[in-house]
Amino acid sequence: MNTKLILALSLLLPLAPSAMAAKGVGMIERIYPTETRVNFRLKGDECKRDANNGNTYWYYELSDGAADINTAMLLSAAATGTIIKIGYSSCEPDKSQKIHYLYQDY
Repeated sequence: MNTKLILALSLLLPLAPSAMAAKGVGMIERIYPTETRVNFRLKGDECKRDANNGNTYWYYELSDGAADINTAMLLSAAATGTIIKIGYSSCEPDKSQKIHYLYQDY
């Protein structure tokens, strides 16, 4: 492998976790399922809070491999008032956006 490429990758590697870090944190405010995806909002979400009169959401597709697990975590977090964390690439307040992942700490 090219030495310059290895050097470039080794310099960028420490940035990867921060680029994919959880950026949305909060309790579930709303879950809105459709035929193809599950939309949800977090209470006090800095990105979606005042956007588009509350008509934008985070979502994941029901065809995603972790859709069943994500749904179980959303429902559990909503029922217990537990905080969840989501990862996404950028904040676009005026449109619904697909998340990369979600998780819960216990």
